[in-house]
Amino acid sequence: MNPSRVKFYRRLFTGAGIYDLLVGITFTCFPARAFAALGIRDKLPAFGG
Repeated sequence: MNPSRVKFYRRLFTGAGIYDLLVGITFTCFPARAFAALGIRDKLPAFGG
């Protein structure tokens, strides 16, 4: 595979991994705020927030 293509995919998957971690931490630590920001606070699970 072309070295520039490898670099592109490496950056793409690194960005996706960082995004996934941030979303996971947000929903773990601040579930009420996260659901409120998405406008689905009434669907907040009974075990959190």
